[in-house]
Amino acid sequence: MEKLVVVEGWRNTPHSHAIVSQFQCLEFLNRPDLKLFHRELPLLFPDSWKHMAGLFDPSSEQLLAAIPPPPHGMKSDITIRMNGAFEPRVEGKLFAFHVTEFGFGPSLVSHEKSAATIVTPSEWSRQGLVRRGACPDRVCVIPHGVDPQIFKPLPPSERAELRRQLGWTGFVFLNIGAITPNKGIGLLVKAFAAICERFPEARLFLKGLDSLYASTKNLTIAVERELSPRQIDQVKPHIGFTSTTLNFLDVAKLYQAADAYVSPYFGEGFNLPVLEALACGTPVICTDGGPTDEFTIPDISLKIESQKADTKNDRGEPGIIINPNLNSLVAQMLRVLQDNDFISKARRLAPEFVRSRYTWKHVVDRWLDLF
Repeated sequence: MEKLVVVEGWRNTPHSHAIVSQFQCLEFLNRPDLKLFHRELPLLFPDSWKHMAGLFDPSSEQLLAAIPPPPHGMKSDITIRMNGAFEPRVEGKLFAFHVTEFGFGPSLVSHEKSAATIVTPSEWSRQGLVRRGACPDRVCVIPHGVDPQIFKPLPPSERAELRRQLGWTGFVFLNIGAITPNKGIGLLVKAFAAICERFPEARLFLKGLDSLYASTKNLTIAVERELSPRQIDQVKPHIGFTSTTLNFLDVAKLYQAADAYVSPYFGEGFNLPVLEALACGTPVICTDGGPTDEFTIPDISLKIESQKADTKNDRGEPGIIINPNLNSLVAQMLRVLQDNDFISKARRLAPEFVRSRYTWKHVVDRWLDLF
């Protein structure tokens, strides 16, 4: 019997929650036993979130736009609420999507009295939600995925041509994200300054997102805080940066052209760019002890030594921060820069590792198990 599924979320915005929701919706549409509806939620941050077309290819955008709103009075079997709210209550089963990076946030003791099941993308995030008061028996982990038709490696000749078009020479390290403090960009540029002293042909490319975050401002603050004026002058010619909103095919080109992806994060709920980089055959360097431990293996990734510590946010809410070690980050960047065997193995193994476990088809299969 066909199940009536309502997704409450957002379309045409590049925020990570909206991106996840849209890719999931495209896969839900492939399932003949589901009838999908979409209820557009108010933008969480209307001053910074913006609607924009062109993130997907035209056919996918048309499919997303054509998902109808639920008819008035319809009783759904399943509701997936991407803003994490437990209220208002609905007919059928309610799944509230929640993510925590450090475990910060208001108490979730109200979850005990609700009918909702919380879905979160990592065990790391799950533990943070439980510490905030969520009912452990009703917090489920469904990891994120990738579209392997978008995020895939290129043949060597096509990759060489792409690098030529981008103007990339030498060994290129890549980071993609908001350039908010939790991403560890200050630590990354400090490590890169040490790399440049030994390998002046090395490059670092940073992709921000000024359409949602103050990425350009955050990068300037991080560089000025972590580097001396002499170091800034030394590394500036070696760092590329864009904060333009790109469609997913153009984002994939950055992963495909890069030599290594680096993510020295202090807190993440999942860290989807790491998975996307691996899908493109790009080896990764990421913080040990966080959610990326759940979807990386030694043959395709290098870990930055870290230490966990108790912390509080500006509202006094307790959480846990992961502190990646600078010397370990530098050592791993030096290793990947010089270890051609590791790069070759990662380029060969990483795409299949992701395709066999972490596509949106796998994700929706997990959702169907919950349904």
